[in-house]
Amino acid sequence: MAKKYKFTLFIIITLFFESLSPNNSKINQISEYINNIQTISSDFIQTNSNGESFSGIIKIKKPGLLLLDYNTPSNNKIISNGEEVALINKKNKTITYYNLEQLPIKIFLDSNFSLNNFKIIKYQEDQKKIEFEISDKKNNNAGSIKFIFQDSPLLIKKWVIRDIQGFETQMFLSNANVNSELKDVNFKIEDPRKLPFGNTR
Repeated sequence: MAKKYKFTLFIIITLFFESLSPNNSKINQISEYINNIQTISSDFIQTNSNGESFSGIIKIKKPGLLLLDYNTPSNNKIISNGEEVALINKKNKTITYYNLEQLPIKIFLDSNFSLNNFKIIKYQEDQKKIEFEISDKKNNNAGSIKFIFQDSPLLIKKWVIRDIQGFETQMFLSNANVNSELKDVNFKIEDPRKLPFGNTR
């Protein structure tokens, strides 16, 4: 009786852990999907942990090009030209520069996305949705990023960036256009102060 009980318990535990295991074929499909994306142009709604909500447009072109142009009441625009990132306040005409490595979404801007560089924190799927959360193996302070995909056909719908302190920024995409032509001029950083020699850093 004891042996039968232990065997039954073993089966239950095995099935439980199998239910938590990522679907390897689906993981590979997601990795291939991310790698096949060369451009994205989409409307977005961004919500932050403090309850703030903003909207705007996002454009991505690999490798490394990003435009986040916020609608009012926000006056911000974030541009990456592949080498540096600029936060521009359109109203106050100020500009602040950051390193591209400081951009959490950078992993989505790389030409070659490889799961070997990341740790899978969470994987969950149902008939219509896949959630896939990863973090950088080499940088424990980078937080994590979670992608939410529509399944069948696979289509990115949202991502959630969580920093090391647990604060979240959610980005919902709508009217997304994948792999359409985007010109590099969309990602040109122009100093709003129009200094003849640019910003002194």
